[in-house]
Amino acid sequence: MAATRTTSFPSTLTLLFFLLLLFATTSMAVRSSRNLQAASNQKQQTRNTQKNQIPNCGEIVDNSRCNSNPKCRWCRSDVLDSMCTTKPEAWRLPFQIFTCD
Repeated sequence: MAATRTTSFPSTLTLLFFLLLLFATTSMAVRSSRNLQAASNQKQQTRNTQKNQIPNCGEIVDNSRCNSNPKCRWCRSDVLDSMCTTKPEAWRLPFQIFTCD
């Protein structure tokens, strides 16, 4: 008589349970990794956008930075503080007080 090996139902069930558990944890780890990567990419893109963004002319306090922005003009004054302003604003400033580049 040939001996046949039979697997018991509880051991097969336990094996299936562990395989399902392994699959579930692996898929959650992959999803979590993808979410972290997407969040990291979004943060990097936000940083790059902020770095490349041209500041508002009124926020610039340096003559060379103001003149390097094509939308801005540096306006000097003997009476008031010199300032950086937009081209249209520079035209509206009184010429008796301000001299704009």
